[in-house]
Amino acid sequence: MSEINMASLVTKNALRSVMSPIEPLSVLLAITLLLTSSGFSAGIKVVYLTSHCGSVIPTGVGGLLEAESGLKYKNNIDCTVTLSALPTHRILVQFQRFTLESGVNGKCPDSLRLFDGNTVDDPALTAELCGRFTQLPDYVSSGSNITARFKTDDGGQSMGFGIYFTQISDAPCLSDGEFECNNSFCIDRSLVCNTINMCGDWSDEGNCTAPPPEVQGLSLAAIVGIGVAIIFVIAMVVLLILRIIQYQRQRLTLKRLVDQVDKDVKKNPYARLPADASEVIDQDEDESYVLKTDDIGLSGKVFGRKRSSKVAPAQYDS
Repeated sequence: MSEINMASLVTKNALRSVMSPIEPLSVLLAITLLLTSSGFSAGIKVVYLTSHCGSVIPTGVGGLLEAESGLKYKNNIDCTVTLSALPTHRILVQFQRFTLESGVNGKCPDSLRLFDGNTVDDPALTAELCGRFTQLPDYVSSGSNITARFKTDDGGQSMGFGIYFTQISDAPCLSDGEFECNNSFCIDRSLVCNTINMCGDWSDEGNCTAPPPEVQGLSLAAIVGIGVAIIFVIAMVVLLILRIIQYQRQRLTLKRLVDQVDKDVKKNPYARLPADASEVIDQDEDESYVLKTDDIGLSGKVFGRKRSSKVAPAQYDS
């Protein structure tokens, strides 16, 4: 067996065990989710309900209420959170998405309910909601507080919900810092032209060919677009680096194995065998020894005794 064939046999399966596969798609997904989630939360205020159980959360000008910071909500939750606006204002809530476990026999295994006040003893704004809804009506508090109660059982999970909340007052607006919507609600001017329907009737997004005078710099849509492009470039660079590292590791491993085989071959007097392993390699005048193929190991070493066939002297009739 030649040196190159010996090296090929050694390295063929060795590389498979030495190298662990890289998951480029997983790396790309992790980077994208990490960067896009932080970019989005910088646009408007995001409140994770299960991270504030038993708390009163000031609404500020508005924001987004999410069930969980993770992809799916957890089991065995009983969490109550109160959103609180200024005493002179009320709260508008709009469901962006809603996906909980579906009801069984008229009962909700997981549910959300909104109350018109700062406790669960106040009048309910909604029924006990569960299942999946593509559209739910908007709700407006009678005062400055809305309380949300989220409950889950010990089995099954889903994607949860996202609810926009906006601090509103009734027209005429209380200050120049507010924008009057077509539905007679007033919202903070910082919410105008942010690509989100904070008025409830889209009138805050109806005349956005140019940013309002008080808004400076890039629009939210432009910032998001630039952010996505940067994320894509970073992800591609990371993938390229990973592929280069993987390639270099393969080359280094292969070189080490081939060098080691080369050293073994040079030390071993039996490494350089003829192509026909049955060829006679040693012979004297009385007998011949034949080295069989199955006596030779991968490195060219001979295991056990050499099998031999003795050639008997010719017999002559007298």
